[in-house]
Amino acid sequence: MSVETWKEEFYPKHAAAVEASPVKCTQHSLRKWRGLLQANLDAHEVQYTSRGIVDRVKPDQLPGQYFRVFTGFECALCLFAEGEESSKERLYSYPITEAMDRELPDGVLMEDHLEDQGLCAYCPLFRANGVSCDDDDSPYVKAGYGDPTEMIEALELALIEARKMRRKRKKNG
Repeated sequence: MSVETWKEEFYPKHAAAVEASPVKCTQHSLRKWRGLLQANLDAHEVQYTSRGIVDRVKPDQLPGQYFRVFTGFECALCLFAEGEESSKERLYSYPITEAMDRELPDGVLMEDHLEDQGLCAYCPLFRANGVSCDDDDSPYVKAGYGDPTEMIEALELALIEARKMRRKRKKNG
């Protein structure tokens, strides 16, 4: 068991190779993050450190020798959002869903908040949770401290949101 076997199970293809759909990209991300659960790390004899996966049997590996999988370059959702952002009119081809039809803590409606969010406006994770991964209090940042549970829960909500996005986009043509 090793980083390679972990990748085979939880990151079988690079994020850039995932079909550019909100559902497929969210599923890819959810699979990757579930791979950080301790039971899955133990099963592959790897550990999660500094946003990367490293073999436990080689704790002295240099950064270039581990699998650095938790950056925007390896995130299917980030790559999906980047592709969607290249065509600004697409933002409104994903209609506002129930999760977005709520007020944010500062009193701003999610719909109004989207325009200021850049790439995140296209991301099902942001649309479901209202928090950018760059925010200090985001599940992504918290997962950097070693517990992926909140990120997995946020991605499960994002998958529901992605399915709603897909249905509403199909319905609106």
